Amino acid sequence: MDLFLNDGRKPLHRLAPGVALTKLAPLFTNTCADFDMPIAIPQFGFLEIRGVDAEKFLQGYCTCDLNRLKSGHPVYGALTNIQGRVEATFAAQRLTDALESREDPGLILRLHRSLVAPILTQLQKYIIFSKAQLIDRTDDIHCYGFEGESSLPQQAQSIDPSSNRCELWSQEIIQSDESETDWIARDLLAGRIWISNEASGLYLPQELGMDHAGGIDFDKGCYLGQEIIARLHFKGQTKQTLTLYKIPQAVDFETETPITNTEGTAVGHVLQCAWSEHGRLVAALIQRSTPESDLRIGDTALQPLS
Repeated sequence: MDLFLNDGRKPLHRLAPGVALTKLAPLFTNTCADFDMPIAIPQFGFLEIRGVDAEKFLQGYCTCDLNRLKSGHPVYGALTNIQGRVEATFAAQRLTDALESREDPGLILRLHRSLVAPILTQLQKYIIFSKAQLIDRTDDIHCYGFEGESSLPQQAQSIDPSSNRCELWSQEIIQSDESETDWIARDLLAGRIWISNEASGLYLPQELGMDHAGGIDFDKGCYLGQEIIARLHFKGQTKQTLTLYKIPQAVDFETETPITNTEGTAVGHVLQCAWSEHGRLVAALIQRSTPESDLRIGDTALQPLS
């Protein structure tokens, strides 16, 4: 797979004060066209962890190190279970940095909308011993995608300052256009998988490529599932790996759709799909011993990105 930098250069629309911009850095290929207006991304929801113990509490359940949070620098990570499997992938920021009007201590997590309620229920069992509370903010915070280098609001935030792809977490509704699948494709090309409820608890973070996308900190202290994740990193490797393919024609595939080789043997399955300028973009989990070429979904051939 050839690697490219995100080279969008169109300026952002000027935004009213009081909205926060969070920038998520690309890691892999990104050759999609620039956006002229913000893109509404309704697939995402928000979970607030409010209170003085919010960071200390979440630190014991996520793969990233929240001690690395700085003003203007959100983190990418996952919530894992005792088996080391990913329950949810997320981007997190402090309340005071993500929402301009907030001054109380706490965190805001942006994750797939279908996982907000299940994750809230799961964490609720443990947070009762901490000075913090969980709040579903999905109905009053909206997610938008932007790209550009100029006209950024004062509170613009970035994992990588060299990137110009941004997410806006706003309590206001903003005029937008384009399809959210364009933005999802950019996330796939950036090496980030935002799993939904149907994939929760099925995969190790390394299978989702999180170790290559900065979503795992192997130097932080203990967290739920950490021993399994660390052992895999230092002493082994996953049996399947995340691979991106393209399909020029308009074909829809469901998650878990089998991928076969020329002999008809299943060698992997679809994890996520999105539309891009390449056509249909498919993120797939493929057995490591499998060549990238000559794979198909049914009668449709998969083309490796090149």
